[in-house]
Amino acid sequence: MLASAFSEVVSLGAVLPFIGVLTAPDRVFNKPVVRELAGTMGITSPNQLVFPLVLVFVLVALATGALRLLLLWANTRLSEVIGSDLSSEAYKRTLYQPYKIHVARNSSEVISGILGKIGMATDVLYSLLVSASSTFLLVVLILALMAIDPVAVSMVSAVFGLSYGGISWFCRRKLKVNSQRIARESTQQVKALHEGLGGIRDVLINGSHPIFCDIYRKADTSFRRAKAS
Repeated sequence: MLASAFSEVVSLGAVLPFIGVLTAPDRVFNKPVVRELAGTMGITSPNQLVFPLVLVFVLVALATGALRLLLLWANTRLSEVIGSDLSSEAYKRTLYQPYKIHVARNSSEVISGILGKIGMATDVLYSLLVSASSTFLLVVLILALMAIDPVAVSMVSAVFGLSYGGISWFCRRKLKVNSQRIARESTQQVKALHEGLGGIRDVLINGSHPIFCDIYRKADTSFRRAKAS
């Protein structure tokens, strides 16, 4: 996160010199710092600045993109590994339950919990990791921009912060309802599959195919609508 945030700041800082050397190389070349650096590199005219600065900008952009991909890979990998640990532990604890609990409990709930809900928990963990890295990056960028124009950056940060906060507050109830529906209907999905396929002989004899198809379709439709929302 630290390396990615630093590279983003460097990439942001490289934009203005890059645009400046393309549009007004004379003005950039007349800067004392640039003239001194150009002299050490053997550059004697403004036009000679274009290629080195373009090369630096491209390298910085590639490095920033590579670090962003590395951070994405690390977040994904960490969340999936933790999800695997949770899923394995849930299965282990389920197997070690007393027999009377196994008899009393619906196996569809267990299967849905181990396969489905652990996967959702992994998605939540991944989102938290992305949020943490994005927040860290945001803080670093804001601090860097504050050094340039603190008033403008403060106003923009306040506007965006209030906007995101308002959207989150407005959507929180809907998110809660949808999450409960997803948890409930995912269990119904597994239950319909388990009972329909597990008792396939009775289904074939009784001709109850439409009943199980209807149960699964209703649960699946509700699940996917809540997830899409």
